[in-house]
Amino acid sequence: LDNFKNNESLFRLGLGWRFGQPGQPQSKPERVDYSGFYAGGQLGYGELQTPLNAIQNDGGTYPCTNCQLSADFGHNNATAGVFAGYGIEFDNHLYLGVELETEGSHERWTHQRGTGGRDFSVHRNGGYGASARIGYALSSGSLLYARVGGVRSTFNTIYNKGNVANWIDRNDKISGVRYGIGAEVPASRHAFLRMDYSYTSYDGYGFTTAHANADTVRFDNRESLFRLGLGWRF
Repeated sequence: LDNFKNNESLFRLGLGWRFGQPGQPQSKPERVDYSGFYAGGQLGYGELQTPLNAIQNDGGTYPCTNCQLSADFGHNNATAGVFAGYGIEFDNHLYLGVELETEGSHERWTHQRGTGGRDFSVHRNGGYGASARIGYALSSGSLLYARVGGVRSTFNTIYNKGNVANWIDRNDKISGVRYGIGAEVPASRHAFLRMDYSYTSYDGYGFTTAHANADTVRFDNRESLFRLGLGWRF
């Protein structure tokens, strides 16, 4: 008997047009120089997604030998972190930069089967990373950019088979590749607001349980993350 409860996280990009009075004068935005150092903080909401592949074995009245499980699990929760970096804006408004980040996370999913079944979960505790950014500074003063880089996060994995003593509770530091897009909008001459979306693909990891009828399990974590930030250019 299985029960399913679905959740959805949705991030959308839109293009719009604001209609104004004909001939109404428009004030020219103050030019922002995106070159130099910057730092800030950000809050996010992300979804941890885990394709899981396992070979399960059981004894007893209903034995299962080399039974395969392939399923996708996931859940969403909040993140918080800080970032700092350096960038250069060229005369043609092209922007190149590098950035460091670190964050804490509460993204976690849990699978429960009840007494005698298999209970397992994955929790991303947070991590750190570095990325390169390429962007374009619009005449309105906003910066549109894309990013690519590496991250390293800590995952806590629990696998409890049959509620016996030798269940698994382990922490693994896993590397991943993060891709993203975003926009920065000036709030003042030095302060800016940031909207950032990223997708991270982590390296897979797995283990074999220590039971008499051992299970072999592999986890391949993915993360979709949307963040809002406030920064300062020095």
